[in-house]
Amino acid sequence: MSKQKKFLLSSLLLTLVFAFTRFFNFLPLSNIWLSSVFITTVASLILFFVFYSTVSSIKRLFLLLLLPLSLLLSANFFYTLLPRDTLWRVVLHFFLFGGIYTSVLVANIFLVSLEFRTVPLYRAAFTVGFTVILFELFLFYNFIFSFKFFPWINMLLVFASSFFLLFYLYWTAAISEKEVDYKKLLNFSLVSSLFLAQMGFAISFWPVNVGLASLYLVGFAYVLGGMIQAEIKGRLFRRTFFEYFWVGAGSIAALLFLTFLMN
Repeated sequence: MSKQKKFLLSSLLLTLVFAFTRFFNFLPLSNIWLSSVFITTVASLILFFVFYSTVSSIKRLFLLLLLPLSLLLSANFFYTLLPRDTLWRVVLHFFLFGGIYTSVLVANIFLVSLEFRTVPLYRAAFTVGFTVILFELFLFYNFIFSFKFFPWINMLLVFASSFFLLFYLYWTAAISEKEVDYKKLLNFSLVSSLFLAQMGFAISFWPVNVGLASLYLVGFAYVLGGMIQAEIKGRLFRRTFFEYFWVGAGSIAALLFLTFLMN
């Protein structure tokens, strides 16, 4: 079986697994935490059999599977916030299938990049991967803020959800270089996740709705992630810095302006 057929089949199978746990609402898998464990376990096994023959180490395999697994997990959390309408659920499953297939394709390109360093599709895969990461962060943040937890709990959850995805982003930026410094990537991930966690703590007190709060935090993640991935690639020039800086400044200005309008 060709790789493309494997990716299509595995994406379809993962979508059906998700549908089994959420769309049909089987008990006890209707519980958000039990369904998350079930989906993550089954998806890990399926993706392991797709990639295991081409990956030389468990560490690389874990990093490759992180993007599609986190997409499934974030979608499972976000699913609980959707209206109880069959149409919304069907639409989500179609988008989920496309997202999983895209994530698996991107992971495969990164796998090839690990071996050959220069792959024509690497830049496109990195851009798509960055976009998927921001989308997943939005789903995670939306879920976190929607439950109106105490601000310090929001801070911890934002840190946890941001750390792994940002580490994955920085790792994908570093695989095009001659050597991957995992300690450096870990430090970058810790610092940027801590900053986002503090912003999540502050936004918890801000009188804005859940969608806007999540969107602003994703905006900060875009700025931080963009700057650091450019630094990893050695391309954080003055112009690049100010491009990201003005995006961050615009996000803060928009937050203040909309808060003023809503009050």
